[in-house]
Amino acid sequence: MKYFLLITLFFLNSAASQAASPRLFGEKSLELHAHLFMKKGMGLFFTGDFDGPIQATSWRDRFRSQTDPETLERSEIGLVVATLYAHPLMVWSLKDSIRAQIAQAQAFVAQHPNWMIASNSQEARRALEGGKRVIVFALEGASGILETEEDLHEFVDEKKIKIVTPLHLTDDHYGGVALLHGFLGLSSPFAWFRSMFVRPDVEGVYVNSHGLTDEGRTFARALIRHRAWIDLSHASDKSQIELSEMMTKAGQPLLYTHTVLRKYHKAERGISEAQLHLVAKTDGLIGLMPSEQMLEGTPGDLCQAGAAKLATQYKEVSEILPPDSIALGSDYNGGLPRLAPWALQCKPESPVERDGLTTIAQVPYLWKSLMRLGASVPHPLSKTIDHFLEAWRRVETNN
Repeated sequence: MKYFLLITLFFLNSAASQAASPRLFGEKSLELHAHLFMKKGMGLFFTGDFDGPIQATSWRDRFRSQTDPETLERSEIGLVVATLYAHPLMVWSLKDSIRAQIAQAQAFVAQHPNWMIASNSQEARRALEGGKRVIVFALEGASGILETEEDLHEFVDEKKIKIVTPLHLTDDHYGGVALLHGFLGLSSPFAWFRSMFVRPDVEGVYVNSHGLTDEGRTFARALIRHRAWIDLSHASDKSQIELSEMMTKAGQPLLYTHTVLRKYHKAERGISEAQLHLVAKTDGLIGLMPSEQMLEGTPGDLCQAGAAKLATQYKEVSEILPPDSIALGSDYNGGLPRLAPWALQCKPESPVERDGLTTIAQVPYLWKSLMRLGASVPHPLSKTIDHFLEAWRRVETNN
């Protein structure tokens, strides 16, 4: 009888443990913008590497690695958009840097068979339903990398880069970029100077008068032809007007992988209310950025730091977009501070509330904090993955 009771208790405890654990495709979250392999894109300027131990020790760390295989495993992210980037002054060859990052991702997947790199939405869905987790490649900044039809064939068709942020920090031969906040706007100095002679937009910020060039229009059409999903995050308003029209005509939902509300950020780099309504109209997606710097100026309980501000933005965006259209676009390893810890009087409960957001492993705690702060987070979180996959399917089939 004693042994029977022990065996019964064992199975009951086992069943309870399994019930308490999140199901892989039922509870996993979507991450729309993470530079997992940034070392190979930033060289000596960046400390740490995806294959080495985490180097970030504080939420303030900007150029110290915040991701590695172990923290990615613990992140409970079901689908991560791994954004590839190469700084033109930090690497010998932009294209070789991107190739090296792709090779690093392939090596990770080979050593972690519960992950796979998806080349299309159906492949990703099958993998998720089969219990795997998914990496989707994106490229931030196309200039110098995607220049010819051969480049598009290699990187988009063959090497599976499925999301492209064509414009990044500085105006180039493809078009104008969104002006950044404060002195960072000088990353595109001529555009910043020209903006001073133009009336601010309806939300009171100066915008870049430079839109797409003829080369940029040709390039955007080529991206659509190759079924690459265009990310509008860094495009100037004028560039976005044309890109949005092209995307909508081709059946592409509008996508902003990492952004914040312009009304608080006070720079063109933030998404405007009008642009949010266009995202809603096309059933697109956005990723909000959990960064003290990007959330500066947002209302929220000061003792809850940036988490309260992120919750404020989430609530306001969800008045225009359904919650399954709102993910995180965290920009891990992207040179930004993350979220500060809560003050003791706010009674922090989780590691991210007590210590701040430092690594990708803390993602589950961040989502719990958002729910605790009243954000209308979808349940289960994987609804955002479902939305992403359906939107991606439309990119593949409607152009």
